[in-house]
Amino acid sequence: MRSNASAEDFQNGPLSLSATNNRDLAVSYLIGLEADEARPQAILAGDRNLAPSRWAPPFTSTKHGALKVPPHHAWWSQADGHNLHANFGHFVMADGSVQKLTVEQLRKALQTSEAAYGTNANLFLFPQ
Repeated sequence: MRSNASAEDFQNGPLSLSATNNRDLAVSYLIGLEADEARPQAILAGDRNLAPSRWAPPFTSTKHGALKVPPHHAWWSQADGHNLHANFGHFVMADGSVQKLTVEQLRKALQTSEAAYGTNANLFLFPQ
């Protein structure tokens, strides 16, 4: 269960956000693990409602850690009211730009990233 507490403690301790039992308490977006300024078209961060199909719940990092999202498995979840931003997603790219993407545009961005940077390009951490 996510709390709405602000993210204030980034140190390495039992009460910090780095502690296993506190992860994702203040983060509500996905994080691209392979994004850096040398990979400008990689996704750095984005909306949390990315799912393997339209009616599936969003991906989660709870049991699996980082997940690779294949381009053809990218949907905006509409399960249980997860539809954010009227069927668009907001993404921060590694070059610092922000993109508002439809499902098809997201799939194209994932394909472009994978083609340019290899199979780990679309490796993400999701909120729990």
